[in-house]
Amino acid sequence: MTYARVAAIILIVLGLLAAVTGAAFSYATGVAKGADHGCLVEGPYSPLADVSERSDIVAGSFSIWPLGRSCAWDRADGTGTVVAGPGWGETVFVVGALGVSVVGVGLLATRRGRATRPTEPGSPGD
Repeated sequence: MTYARVAAIILIVLGLLAAVTGAAFSYATGVAKGADHGCLVEGPYSPLADVSERSDIVAGSFSIWPLGRSCAWDRADGTGTVVAGPGWGETVFVVGALGVSVVGVGLLATRRGRATRPTEPGSPGD
C-alpha cells in the first residue's frame, strides 16, 4: 500500500468522523433539556420577538439547514411569529469535513485510475 493511498484513506475516515461528530454535537446541544427551553435560555433571539420568561411564547426545533436550534417567537406587536435561525458555523464545519472526505475519495480514485490504465502497444508510455 502506497503512502498516497494511506493518506487518501485517512482523509476519508477523518472527514467522515468529523462530519458525523459535528452534526451529532450540533443536534445534542440544540435539543438539550428541550428545544423550547434552549430557546428561552440561549436563543437564538429576534429583535422583533416578545422576549419574556413565559414559556408559551416560543417553539424550538432542530434545523437541518443550517444546522442548529431554530426558535419561533411570538412577535412583540402580536401579529404572529418570527423565526430566529441558527448561525452557519456548525454547518460550515460539517460541510468542510465532508469536503475533506471528498478530497480523499478523489485522491483514491486518481491513484486507482493510474494503476489500472492499460497501455496500448506503440503508445508513448510503452
